[in-house]
Amino acid sequence: MTSKANLEVPVIPPLDETNFIDIDLFGQEMKANPVPYFLEWAKRPPFYVRVNGRPNAVICRHEQVKWAFTDYETINGTPQPGW
Repeated sequence: MTSKANLEVPVIPPLDETNFIDIDLFGQEMKANPVPYFLEWAKRPPFYVRVNGRPNAVICRHEQVKWAFTDYETINGTPQPGW
C-alpha cells in the first residue's frame, strides 16, 4: 500500500535573478560573524536567497521590515499548499 500526498505546488511569478544572492543563511560563516552581512544588507533593497532550492525574501531596512510586519494583505504567515 502506498500513500501519496496530494500537495499543490504554489505558482510563483518569475523573480528577477539579478536580485538573488548566493549565501547559505544557516552556514558556519554566517553563524560565526553575521554582522558584516547585516550592515551591507541594511543598505540595500529586499533581495532573495534560496533555502533548500526555494526562494526566500530577505528584508533588512527598518521601514521595509516594519511594512512587512504590518501589511497583512501582502505578507502573512499562512502556510501555502506545497510549502
